[in-house]
Amino acid sequence: MRLRGTAVEPSDLPQNVLKLVLRTHEALIINDAAVPNPFSADEYVAAHGVRSLLCLPLVKQATLVGVLYLENTIASHVFTPTRIELLTLLASQAAISLENARLYADLGKAQAYLAEAQRLSTTGSFGWKPATGEIVWSGEMQPHLRPRSATKPTVEFFLGRAHPDDREPRAAAHRARDA
Repeated sequence: MRLRGTAVEPSDLPQNVLKLVLRTHEALIINDAAVPNPFSADEYVAAHGVRSLLCLPLVKQATLVGVLYLENTIASHVFTPTRIELLTLLASQAAISLENARLYADLGKAQAYLAEAQRLSTTGSFGWKPATGEIVWSGEMQPHLRPRSATKPTVEFFLGRAHPDDREPRAAAHRARDA
């Protein structure tokens, strides 16, 4: 099994099979590659003695996030309907996992950019969740917090340090939460 993050070379798998699945987003099954079929002439199929192959798109919300390619060089008809059903379910879960991993990596990059921008500009940020009253702030915000104590600042503390034009809308939101 190989998980690839790079371009697929013609020596890696049947290019015509991959191109069709990438274009159509539909599974391709060849039960017996030894029998003439539209992919019989593929260089890879002939060179590697492929007997059965399955190529499944990994799709999440109509977006192709990858391809699962399986082959068997020993027997034909190895991808039975039951196996295909199970592999399709696994492909669906793999698509979700791959997309979640990508989103998590993107979030990590965005957080790193924000932290670096705050460090360079010596500014900080804080957030307030009105529904829970939770207050969080970045490490760069700490030098701006006065008094410097272990006591967690309150909404009122931050409102007192907000720009005058921003105080009343924020205070109104705070009052609405408490109402």
